[in-house]
Amino acid sequence: MASDVRRYVQGCGDCAFSKSARHQPSGKLLPLPGLPTAMETAELMFNHIFRYFGIPEDIGSNPGPQFISRVWKAFFSLLGVAVSLSSGYHPQTDGQMERKIQEIGRYLRTFCHGHQDSWSQYLGWAEYTQNSLCQPSTGLTPFQCILGYQSPMFPWSGEPSNVPAVDYWFRESKRVWDSAHHQLQRALQRALRRRRLTADLCRSKAPVYQPGQKSLALTQPNPPSHSYWTMELPTGANLHLSRFSSTCSHYTRIQEEQCGFRPSRGTLDQLYTLHRVLKGSWEFAQPVHMCFVDLEKAFDRVPHGILWEVLWEYGVRGPLLRAVRSLYNRSKSLVRIASCKSDLFPVHVGLQQGCPLSPVLFIVFMDRISRRSQGLEGVRFGDHRISSLIFADDVVLLASSGLDLQHALGRFAAECEAAGMRVSTSKSEAMVLDQKKVACTLQVEGEVLPQVEEFKYLGVLFTSEGRMDREIDRRIGAAAAVMRSMYRSVVVKKELSRKAKLSIYQSIYAPTLTYGHELWVITERVRSRIQAAEMSFLRRVAGRSLRDRLRSSVTREELGVEPLLLRIERGQLRWLRHLFRMPPGRLPGEVFRACPTGKRPRGRPRTCWRDYVFRLTWERLGVPPEELEEVAREREVWASLLRLLPPRPGSG
Repeated sequence: MASDVRRYVQGCGDCAFSKSARHQPSGKLLPLPGLPTAMETAELMFNHIFRYFGIPEDIGSNPGPQFISRVWKAFFSLLGVAVSLSSGYHPQTDGQMERKIQEIGRYLRTFCHGHQDSWSQYLGWAEYTQNSLCQPSTGLTPFQCILGYQSPMFPWSGEPSNVPAVDYWFRESKRVWDSAHHQLQRALQRALRRRRLTADLCRSKAPVYQPGQKSLALTQPNPPSHSYWTMELPTGANLHLSRFSSTCSHYTRIQEEQCGFRPSRGTLDQLYTLHRVLKGSWEFAQPVHMCFVDLEKAFDRVPHGILWEVLWEYGVRGPLLRAVRSLYNRSKSLVRIASCKSDLFPVHVGLQQGCPLSPVLFIVFMDRISRRSQGLEGVRFGDHRISSLIFADDVVLLASSGLDLQHALGRFAAECEAAGMRVSTSKSEAMVLDQKKVACTLQVEGEVLPQVEEFKYLGVLFTSEGRMDREIDRRIGAAAAVMRSMYRSVVVKKELSRKAKLSIYQSIYAPTLTYGHELWVITERVRSRIQAAEMSFLRRVAGRSLRDRLRSSVTREELGVEPLLLRIERGQLRWLRHLFRMPPGRLPGEVFRACPTGKRPRGRPRTCWRDYVFRLTWERLGVPPEELEEVAREREVWASLLRLLPPRPGSG
């Protein structure tokens, strides 16, 4: 293959002409006040070139209007001079003239950058410098070839004369000379820096050991330390991100089950969908078998070769595919132990950490695995069959029976293995939602996955009974742990201002306590516990205790903090409006409108989230259920209702 390419290049005229400049000709640079005609250009050539160097055998020029006119051709035809038309980036003559044109253009742009109004006054020094450059082939300058010796570059030592005009000219020439030299040095440094950074993008930075860290943990092909990616790569990757996403969406739409790293989607979409399916299935006594799948080092195990095949299937081709591949070509890494570094070795797997394009590449890669592993299994919810929920590499497989779930898991594991991924059997677990105790034995590569009664998915605890009580208890416990960790350093520290303490409350404590609150059904017991956890922090910030016997509303008013329960209700109503306004096809909106199939068992049904939030809008906003969807679609009206929402009466 290499010999065939070499023979083809040697026999190609354009390839032979595209060579580096080895014989730099001397030349004259003439500033022109305007675009001359063909005859004026011919006269300039005779007066400034031919009279010093003689009539040439050939003249190469770009295909400008004056160079293709009959006047130009007739003039040089009578002189016996051949005319060759070419351009700077499409060589069609000897390959040397085009290189010289490119070089002179870059040189003049740098030299005249700081003198755009008076650049023609210093064009002579630019010509003098060009004719003083040493040629790689001969080791001589054009001056040495023509004159036999090399003149000094700038012989003036700085001594003044008795003629002010002469001193002024030399000072100006010296200033221009120094300025051009400085600009050329800066241009060279920028070029070297870009070249170094381009090379560094293909090499991961040597990781730094931390106390107690094992050395073997740093020998992975794609270490997590990529400082150059976070500083330099996003600039180039962002240029391709929007075009890449639109191309994938145009050719093959990513499945609705994938919500990771996609616009207008987040963890709440997946949490609500799973919560709604579990609640509805429990209400109508429909079993749900689940497998929470964890992948081993998902980002670091993506093979580059398979990734390019996936992108081709999804319509990413041509220049866009080459641009994406250029971010991973010649990727290298090394291992550092103490002060010793290993040799660089190539990296052919893993996505770069910190690159804005990596999440999109990963979800496309995972979407192909999900598509190929799909079957007829799944959970029937209304008119929809849901077989999986995916957020980046967090996968939940759903089925109505253990046998169907085993088939779905086997296909998914096989597709992962074919794509270079691997299911972690130590972190993947099974769970069954059923009103009867049912065993679910799942195997991956001969290993049995453990069956659990609860599982934390995307930060929210789901149980085999479909309740959220234990999740609320866990949130309150997590908030208490946060307060204990910050008690002496933040909460009761007198040197810290009250404003700083409230900022920590708003940014750390309250989000920890209310994460996933959009899914909660707030009862009086839950309302009391949340208010107790809230005031436990705020009273200490205000320097009070329960012995002071002051109402919670007084403490909140003094601190300027709105009730946390009001914040929770606004979040739930905001999510309700979002569900109403979701376009058709969005999975959370579809399961929100769908009604589970089956027959309710005996006994009082649990309060479902839909009934709770409908009652909440009637009690707090005065909007009846039959008008709720119409009002929720009015964005400004709904936002004004939430802004004017008052605290509940008797909230402390």
